[in-house]
Amino acid sequence: MKRWFFLIAMLLCSLPWHAQAGTCFVIDDDSGVIITYDSDLPFNQRFTTNIQIDAVVTANIERFESAYFDSVSNRYYVIYQGTPNIFGYVRPNDGVFVPLSPIVTGMGSGNGPDGVITPNDNGAKGIRGLARNPVDGKWYIHDFDGYIFQVNPITGVIVPGAFGGNDYVRARTPTGGTFNDAEDFAFDNSGNLFMTRNGADTNQFLRNINLTTGVAASALNLNLGEAEGLSNSLGDIRLIIGRSGGANARNFYSVNTSTGALTLLFNVPRTNADFESTGCNDGVPRADLKLAKSVTPSAVAPGGTVTFTLRLEHEGIDIAHRIQVQETLPAGMAVISSTQGPSCTFCSYDIPTGVWSVDRMDIGEVRTMTLVASTTGVTPNSFVDNRAQISQVCQAATGPCVALIDVDSTPGNKVGSSWAPTEDDEAIASFLVTVNPSVGKSFSPISGLAGQTTTVIFTFTNANTTSSATITSVFTDTYPAGMVNATTPGGTTTCAGAGAITAVAGTNTVSLGAGRVIPANGSCQLRVVVTASSVGNYTNTVGTGALTVTIPGLTLTNVVGATAVYQVTPDNVGVIKQFNPSGIGTGQTSTFRITFSNPRNVTATFLSTFIDTYPTNLANAAAPNPLTNCASGTAAAIA
Repeated sequence: MKRWFFLIAMLLCSLPWHAQAGTCFVIDDDSGVIITYDSDLPFNQRFTTNIQIDAVVTANIERFESAYFDSVSNRYYVIYQGTPNIFGYVRPNDGVFVPLSPIVTGMGSGNGPDGVITPNDNGAKGIRGLARNPVDGKWYIHDFDGYIFQVNPITGVIVPGAFGGNDYVRARTPTGGTFNDAEDFAFDNSGNLFMTRNGADTNQFLRNINLTTGVAASALNLNLGEAEGLSNSLGDIRLIIGRSGGANARNFYSVNTSTGALTLLFNVPRTNADFESTGCNDGVPRADLKLAKSVTPSAVAPGGTVTFTLRLEHEGIDIAHRIQVQETLPAGMAVISSTQGPSCTFCSYDIPTGVWSVDRMDIGEVRTMTLVASTTGVTPNSFVDNRAQISQVCQAATGPCVALIDVDSTPGNKVGSSWAPTEDDEAIASFLVTVNPSVGKSFSPISGLAGQTTTVIFTFTNANTTSSATITSVFTDTYPAGMVNATTPGGTTTCAGAGAITAVAGTNTVSLGAGRVIPANGSCQLRVVVTASSVGNYTNTVGTGALTVTIPGLTLTNVVGATAVYQVTPDNVGVIKQFNPSGIGTGQTSTFRITFSNPRNVTATFLSTFIDTYPTNLANAAAPNPLTNCASGTAAAIA
């Protein structure tokens, strides 16, 4: 993890990047339900979803005692208390659990002064707490007996030798006594570690645990039983009381870490819920909007009608406001109608500008936008590409639009009319205007990692409205170099009639034999599973004349080729920006941090100077003091 530090001065009293509340979540350990809510008071529940382990929701009872939300990756990290314990993350929008630890060996074992300890099941050896130190970026877990381990958040395994050569350190009271019944822990913004146990006593709440010795600097009595969850919410250490806490059950408190005094914040009104783990983002609002696009039919006669469908999904955690999607129709096309669903207060499509407007989207929400368009002005026998991209996302519903950060894409960064999608907020759909038979080609999915599989789909279309078309010559497609049929190609077709499908594993061709039939004014498909082993773009083209068909008295071929691109992507580096503190008055200063992350096991080198330009009225302070811990290179910031 690499960080740059800049000192800046705030010249306006309002902070545009703090336009909405942060987002927190809490897990009901008895049902495996995640509740998403605003960090600001009063309590406002926004979304719920079930954590899904192998698609079996009911297997989640008493399995989630520890959780942490990582804003950089937009993930709910949790530990599933199975046999063994598994470190992974939950997708915020649908609750699917993605394991990172090896399924068989879990997070591994730790060796130290008390022998070998293996996180296992949900008893004394089950992991109870998960936290990240905001100062050094390291991740830690602890079990019921207070044993603390460092964990690698990429591989999900215990880091060996992290504690002076030992794999763990045991939390201890100020006098050196052991600390059992440990329920959860959390770091404050200064990197001080606090841990709580379930029952009230003089050592219930350990303060400033030394990660070399495990000994706490002091301890406090919170005077409440069933203390289950601890988290850092925008610098505030919060405590959850579990289901068995009597009148205090499901209460959330702010903890004064100096005195142990508790301030009741709210109660989550969910009958019988047993909340034991919670987490919050860092107060910087973020979205993760995803766009997909399709067109039907894939080929039409000149003057025909096509329907474009956009699917907009919010996979992030913070509310997105005033979303705009740019979808300008290609030359020669005209809008017949536009619809958007489900209904919303301010949703529209503006024909002159080609912009869809969506007033608001929260976590897990999906919108569908449909354009019906005429091809009257489109040149016959030509491919038409219709592109769409998210061009604006705002933090607030009113006022000047302050851009809401998207964790993996940049709204509105494509210009011109010939770009190819490279981010998940961009999409393209293509169709053919022709009276000849046509071949459409696509990959599903359109991108993946090396060695993963994708399905290549050939769509054969017969624009003749009265007669079916019979394929009279073998149709063969040769893949680009580096792409081959998967181990199980599974070649299938919806084309009627005879004609063999040939797709041999490890080879680079697929064919469909003569005798297959394309229905009148319709289409059929050929599908085969392929794979590519190296990073790059794989452009697969079907040439003109590749498809030969006959209709009564006439032999026709496709007069326009078809091209599809499959992208094998590397694990991307990440960039995230943070202010500390996140709110200041006029003329006060805040530290600006840019964090560069590299998930791969090889060094990433800057090929050009990284420059960040501040928004209007934000400037470097009189003494910016730029610092960086990136190897080589220097940080520069002029007052």
